Amino acid sequence: MAKKYYWTRGEEAKLLELWRKGIRSFDVLAKELGRTPGAVQKKVERLSLSSALQTTTTVSLSEDLLTHEQCVRNVVYCSKCIEHKMY
Repeated sequence: MAKKYYWTRGEEAKLLELWRKGIRSFDVLAKELGRTPGAVQKKVERLSLSSALQTTTTVSLSEDLLTHEQCVRNVVYCSKCIEHKMY
């Protein structure tokens, strides 16, 4: 494959079109565009499409957070307190 350096507007438009269709494989995109997977990945990053690659979010749980079961217990306890006017 001959080295290509600059992306034309047409190539960018084609990349965006494929991206919107849900094609996220750099190998597939590279074949469609006549580019290397690395070049496509860099272009995706430059076009700020790479944030769409993230499919999961990592959350650090604090010891202070209640479990679902603890929340249910608290609701039941509060309901009983209100019912018996223990507030």
